[in-house]
Amino acid sequence: MEYVDGGSVSLSMSGAYLSKAVCLGLASNLINTGAVSGMSRQQIACEIFAHAVIYYGTSPIVVGAIGSVMFNDIRSHANPIDIADGGDTWKRRVAFNVIWALLY
Repeated sequence: MEYVDGGSVSLSMSGAYLSKAVCLGLASNLINTGAVSGMSRQQIACEIFAHAVIYYGTSPIVVGAIGSVMFNDIRSHANPIDIADGGDTWKRRVAFNVIWALLY
């Protein structure tokens, strides 16, 4: 399920988002339809993937890499995944990129 409001989108969590390929495809769709702007395909995919990884469970490697405070912060906002135009805070974007690089 997808809710779009003024250039941002709210995605219900899905186990499919544990696939980087699925996240990249969805990111392309969100950009092409104008649902999200001001973010690259990679940035959107990283955000979706990181939320799914944290929502469905993760390894101590992720918690160690991003810290328990950031882990808990992202976890508390994991479902739905709210993607705003221009992206999230720089701290969360760093965490999303770390999770993308570490897993799968």
